Amino acid sequence: MIILKTLGIFFLTFIIGNFFGLIFKFVLEPKPELPKFLNSNSSIEKLKLRGFNNEDVWIKPDNTNVQKVSETKIEPPFKPEIFDVPDFEEIVETKFNVKLIDVFEYGNSYRKEEVIAKSGETWLGLFEENGKFKLKQTKVKVRSESRENYGWDVTIKVNNKTEPKILLKNAKSLREGKVETLFNRHSYEEAERPNVELLSLNQGFVQKFQLGDREYTFRVKEGLTKSKRKILALVLETGNESQIIYHILYSEAGDYVGNLLWVGDLDRDGKLDLYMDFYGYEKGGFSSGLFLSSEADKGKLVKEVAAFGTMGC
Repeated sequence: MIILKTLGIFFLTFIIGNFFGLIFKFVLEPKPELPKFLNSNSSIEKLKLRGFNNEDVWIKPDNTNVQKVSETKIEPPFKPEIFDVPDFEEIVETKFNVKLIDVFEYGNSYRKEEVIAKSGETWLGLFEENGKFKLKQTKVKVRSESRENYGWDVTIKVNNKTEPKILLKNAKSLREGKVETLFNRHSYEEAERPNVELLSLNQGFVQKFQLGDREYTFRVKEGLTKSKRKILALVLETGNESQIIYHILYSEAGDYVGNLLWVGDLDRDGKLDLYMDFYGYEKGGFSSGLFLSSEADKGKLVKEVAAFGTMGC
């Protein structure tokens, strides 16, 4: 009899303890605070939150069925428009008769081995004066500077009030006089101002220019070489004519073909000419090319007649 009473008291105590435990859990115990936008009345099937381990998670309003989702960067689809472009191994380096020195875009400081001018020589400079461009003969002076810490130790000065954009020598198809200019790239300092265009030749770039009664269009197109390597190419179009000006290997990181530095009619034949820099594979390096319509081969719009380049870091 005593045993039965003891067992009865034990079970009664057990039941009462569990009863008060449940009351504490569901009534007295504070509930974790959820974000304001997450509640039981939400009509959103799934909501994206940032987890404690800095990973994205999907969570339902009822706090069940949690599924981790990895972040994946979606690249734009590659859609080639031009095909059978010569592979880079097929391109033969051209030696130009016309000499070119970039002064404005690159900056007037050079290594000794990069200077192709001599003091006292006469070069043809493209100058900007009062917002207008003209070609003008000018004498150059090569001056040594003490800049041992930087490796730049030569500057080029001209006998003119303003510095030229470029200097040219042996350019027989060019002569002094006013030059129609459609675009001139601003300096990097000026580019910091609002509403200043630089015309970097990125993927999908399109720019139109009107010269006389002709409309010219620059486009950066995706393409494939003969060996099926992906490329980005700068294409010049007018009417039913088109020409690939320059191309580089395609990179999903978003490389660009280069930058337009100047566009106009430098040789005054009524057709478009251009000066551009090329994508720099070498850090700190600079390379550019001048393309003239008057020197173009049959069936082409322009031809590269001069190039300028410096070593990188």
